[in-house]
Amino acid sequence: MSKSNSNLLPDTIALVSFAFVTGMFIEVALSGLTFEQSFQSRLFAIPLNAIVARPYGIYRDKLFRLLKAKNKGKNVQFITDIFAFMTFMIPQYVVVLCWIGASLQQIAIACITVTTMSLVVGRPYGLYLDFCRKILGKI
Repeated sequence: MSKSNSNLLPDTIALVSFAFVTGMFIEVALSGLTFEQSFQSRLFAIPLNAIVARPYGIYRDKLFRLLKAKNKGKNVQFITDIFAFMTFMIPQYVVVLCWIGASLQQIAIACITVTTMSLVVGRPYGLYLDFCRKILGKI
């Protein structure tokens, strides 16, 4: 099995589980969406996250290779994970919020919040993704 295919399951599980938990927290606690709106958003996001999980993993891997981030230390890895997360995830998040009927004000607040939260969750997600790959990549 190629490396690309061997990461399909761990990448999918990592993104679906991480996005569900962090997304719901951000939407309800910080962005002002109701629990029902957030739950709808998170349910709608599962198939989308499952579809984009492996492309995101490939995108992140390419950024790490391009920047030689693994060889340049934790600061470069930190910045690379944040950049990858923000540039790949926020556009799809806007689509989800539009689909569930969030207002423009809610979308703007959610996107500002998610952009800010990306500074916090970008690297933890990268570490979680690497952990899932290590554990689940052997299945």
